[in-house]
Amino acid sequence: MTVSGIVNGELEARCALLIRGTDGSENEVNTVIDTGFNGFLTLPQSAVADLELRFIGEGRVILANGQEEVVNLYAVDVFWNGDWKAIEAECTESDPLLGMALLEGFRLSIDVVRDGGVVISSLD
Repeated sequence: MTVSGIVNGELEARCALLIRGTDGSENEVNTVIDTGFNGFLTLPQSAVADLELRFIGEGRVILANGQEEVVNLYAVDVFWNGDWKAIEAECTESDPLLGMALLEGFRLSIDVVRDGGVVISSLD
């Protein structure tokens, strides 16, 4: 499996992911790859509502500024490594973030220049 993306003008490594809600509807989200985020995925409330994601609880997160925050967690399926994978997504009001838990077992290559390539490939 290979996922491709691009480094944008703000030097953010981005890639698109296909996600599926509880009603079977699908949506593509443009994520920022965040190697400082150890979760799977964050999604804004609008995506959670559009896909009617199932609430699974609350979680505590520590933000980059050291502040602790409580976030809502939702069940979502992501098309990953050629198949649908059930994960939890944290609801935040930032751009969707792709975190290290989803990248575990994969190689991440980034050409860190504007319009540089981003490649995620399986280590298997």
